[in-house]
Amino acid sequence: MPLPSSLPAGYSLVSDFEWGLDIDLTDTDVTPTWQAHRLLTSMTPTPTQVTRDEGTFDDEGNPNQGVVGVGVALAATSRLATALGTGLYLPEVEVLDIKSRQASPFNAAHCRWYHKPKQPGVTPHPVAFEGWVSVAQTPPTTGIVGATSDVTHTLTSKGKILEIANPYTGAAVAQDPIIAAISPAGRAVGEIITINGSNFTAAATVTIDGIALAPEEINYVGPNQLVVVIPVAAAGASPVIVTTTAGASNAVQYTVAA
Repeated sequence: MPLPSSLPAGYSLVSDFEWGLDIDLTDTDVTPTWQAHRLLTSMTPTPTQVTRDEGTFDDEGNPNQGVVGVGVALAATSRLATALGTGLYLPEVEVLDIKSRQASPFNAAHCRWYHKPKQPGVTPHPVAFEGWVSVAQTPPTTGIVGATSDVTHTLTSKGKILEIANPYTGAAVAQDPIIAAISPAGRAVGEIITINGSNFTAAATVTIDGIALAPEEINYVGPNQLVVVIPVAAAGASPVIVTTTAGASNAVQYTVAA
């Protein structure tokens, strides 16, 4: 039986579907106009390898397959939305929809895909990919009346895939949490207080009087508010500190009632 795994310090677990996809609205390698796929709900990149037999007498009959090319198939699923005035889809979806109905070479789209972390403050993987893809479309889903409609595009690489610098910077920009106020005053051990401020995350930790709160004692309301339980052993003037992956907040004194 394998030993339980543990996450080394300084690392963050990757969640499912942490991908971003941009579509070039102008179909040009020189001055592309990138539009992020705004309603993308999931994407699965499946690498494909083209191999050839490179076996020699010295291999004594053992397999020796050399990779001569690497491609990819992207299964990208998104929600559908139409403009109230024209009935057209979002521009990035409209491009894929049109190309899926055309024959080569007009069914090729220029796109790029990259790691897009879900957790704020996590630096994305530095390597991303860019290339031309053929476009196939699975018709929008149909279900019960009133349900949202999804569409899946299969994007299959045409020619060489380029490795590029990851264009996504949003998740890498993280700021230290800030405590603005704690209320109400005069609460005792085991009672609830609200921490208001900014840059809080769902994975934030809290210490009161140097005592670390258990995860179940911290309720993440949003980036500006945490609701927590005053821990046992906290007493008197107690510094409250919120910590996220970006760093630690300012310390704010809260007087715990006896």
